[in-house]
Amino acid sequence: MRFVAIGTHPPVTTEEQADADLTEIAANREHCRAQVANGNYEAVYVMEGVGRFIIANVESDTELLKILSEPPDHPERQWAITRLLDYESVIDDYLRSVGLEGAT
Repeated sequence: MRFVAIGTHPPVTTEEQADADLTEIAANREHCRAQVANGNYEAVYVMEGVGRFIIANVESDTELLKILSEPPDHPERQWAITRLLDYESVIDDYLRSVGLEGAT
């Protein structure tokens, strides 16, 4: 199943930037690279400001949350996960449900 995961956290303070742990940053980068390589993540983006946007292909939102929690990350990051559905399939299912199968 495909999911979109949007992770946000409060803006990073000057103090937090000064204390940035390059080891944790490298571990986070390697985690994302590995998840793309093994197909769990189809795409990873950083949204301008304080957000991350991931398109994932995993069995469940529970599995995705487990994967998202593996690398070191901002301690206040919160994830919103939404399942993605194929547009054409959803429209076809709707037309069938209202008795208009084959209407388009």
